[in-house]
Amino acid sequence: MKAAQELLASNRAKAKAGIMSIVDVLQAEAAVASRSNRYWSRRKRFETRKISCADCSICEEDLRQDVRLIPLDQPVVTLEPSACRSH
Repeated sequence: MKAAQELLASNRAKAKAGIMSIVDVLQAEAAVASRSNRYWSRRKRFETRKISCADCSICEEDLRQDVRLIPLDQPVVTLEPSACRSH
């Protein structure tokens, strides 16, 4: 973004001196605005994901502490054929 801002400043100075068209200045302004928009969009997405991850880790901790597994059926016991022969 710094390079785009420097190009914009240079283009403005050249346009003021009459050696560059205003169209070039407008293009440089658009490039700076686009990069700035991309930066803030990515920053917002990063912060949102960071908050989501923090929320998930809190939920995970709560689940580990509060969850208790209660079996609903009796285990099935089967005898192996070799165990039956020894008796």
